[in-house]
Amino acid sequence: MRAKLSVYFDYIEAELVPLWMIIKFKPGEIVWDQECLYIPIHSPFHRYNAEDFDDQIISLSIASTELVISPERPSHFGIHLPAVKQRINKLRGEKFAPQFLMEDIQQFVVQIGDVEEVLQMNVMSSFNWR
Repeated sequence: MRAKLSVYFDYIEAELVPLWMIIKFKPGEIVWDQECLYIPIHSPFHRYNAEDFDDQIISLSIASTELVISPERPSHFGIHLPAVKQRINKLRGEKFAPQFLMEDIQQFVVQIGDVEEVLQMNVMSSFNWR
């Protein structure tokens, strides 16, 4: 998969801060049978303002509980696709859930704070606290 990465910024208390990482891909490009989709954290990102977010694209927010780390990929974070599929299938059973196919999803939205939290857990686990 060849994803396009973007980071959306907004002003909070007069300071420009990153809010969301957008992982954009072509419809049907995600291989949902794989365990994890790993995203590099040191990639060139397209930078946008929050008001530039295109809400016409079928997007899926990724929950912090669906983010993972791997010792084999220290400069990446992962998205655990079985957990994402399980959440989508649960939502589909709700009365007012929007109807879509998995292949229709064109981007993932990840909160930067969630990425920082997951990566911090990796750093903290490397210290010996005895």
